[in-house]
Amino acid sequence: MISRRAKILYDESLNPFAEPRTSVAFSEQLRDKLKQMGFGGDTEKPVGIEFDDIVAASFRIRKGVGKTPCEKCSIPELSTMEVFFKKENLHPSGSFKERGAINSLLLLSELGLFLTEKHFQEHKTKKTPRTSDLRSLMDQKDRGVITATPGNHGIALAFHGQALGIPVHVVLPEQSPLIKQTMCKKFGASIIIKGSNQAEAKEFATSMATEKRLAYIEGHDHPHVISGQGTIGLEIIDQVCNVDAVVLPVGGGGLLAGVALAVKTVYPDVQIIGVESKRCPSFQTAIDAGHPVTLNIDHPSALTDALNLPKVGKNAFHIATGLVDKLVAVSDDHISLAVLKLIENERAVTEGSGAAGVAALLGGYLPELHGKRVVVPLCGGNIDPSVLSSCIEKGLALEGRLVRFTITIDEKSGGLAQIITLLASVSARIRDMTQEQILTDNNMFTLKGTQKSMNNDRM
Repeated sequence: MISRRAKILYDESLNPFAEPRTSVAFSEQLRDKLKQMGFGGDTEKPVGIEFDDIVAASFRIRKGVGKTPCEKCSIPELSTMEVFFKKENLHPSGSFKERGAINSLLLLSELGLFLTEKHFQEHKTKKTPRTSDLRSLMDQKDRGVITATPGNHGIALAFHGQALGIPVHVVLPEQSPLIKQTMCKKFGASIIIKGSNQAEAKEFATSMATEKRLAYIEGHDHPHVISGQGTIGLEIIDQVCNVDAVVLPVGGGGLLAGVALAVKTVYPDVQIIGVESKRCPSFQTAIDAGHPVTLNIDHPSALTDALNLPKVGKNAFHIATGLVDKLVAVSDDHISLAVLKLIENERAVTEGSGAAGVAALLGGYLPELHGKRVVVPLCGGNIDPSVLSSCIEKGLALEGRLVRFTITIDEKSGGLAQIITLLASVSARIRDMTQEQILTDNNMFTLKGTQKSMNNDRM
């Protein structure tokens, strides 16, 4: 005979989150809803979370995720307001995604998988297995998890999966940054490159999850992920007194939903402001339609890969509705400038998506925050070196500190030297120069030079 508990576990064995092995509980309402979630991670209706779930997550993950600093900003252009940066880019895996990732991994079901087709058929016909058959049941943590992600969520799952001994499979779209692919492999994840966009990668991942009985963990919409991300909100209100506003990047909406619920529950008057990319305003589109809508993104930006999600999560949208005070959409130009300013003034390397909140302040999208106390999470620092280089140059050019110009001079002794001397007289440095001989209309040979020059001040 098998125990009653073993029977319950066996009956719920097709649910990867129904019976977690944890001493820290989560709300009964969430537990009941999770019983509807299969390996593909989807449910018929949106699944919400409670403030208690965020508080429990904070205690649950405390040994695996350290509290990040929330420090006063030193960017001169933001001196008209009191800005604090919550430095989530300092996590070992490089982003805030660690919080939701470890919370989800710690809440995997205690038992949950059939090794053989025979056991699967027995479950379908409600036959009770023999005691010896229980040896064929595997812990969900042994079988592992899978996700489709532009990168940071996969890195975080791989990092904590490696520490917890849980196999992690990550499906990345074809255009995902190379640095994020490399880091997933570094932390022991099995990498699959599939699909031209996030939607196609997810379709493949959910199919593989159902086929191989892997738990699919959506990086922006799983309830446990949203609860984990919400712990940032708890830390913000603990670290900074009298906060007027929290400005958050918005991709799939999980960070916005979790932090909004945490902060608004304790301080309902604090403004929650979301920042999207102008190329992919999926959350604003969802608000306008009253439900998540899939956008067509023809040319996604490499600078804001984590914001290029064509459809916000239905759970995140359900939770955040009514808690968000304002949404703005920023340009790539202002994001590039934000990345540059953070490097120069904060010594903080931040990826474009993680700097979106700073871009909104620098770009003048939120003039109502002047004189206010504002917290902005710097959500990630996993930026591809080539993208970072282009980003810095673009930021310098936007400020007039890097210019490109073309001149034509006579090919005579000292002509080029005069140009160099002139640039040196205004303390400009030549970053790059190309030259070629061209034949002019009067058949005289002249020298054409294209130069890229840089100055600490505007030129």
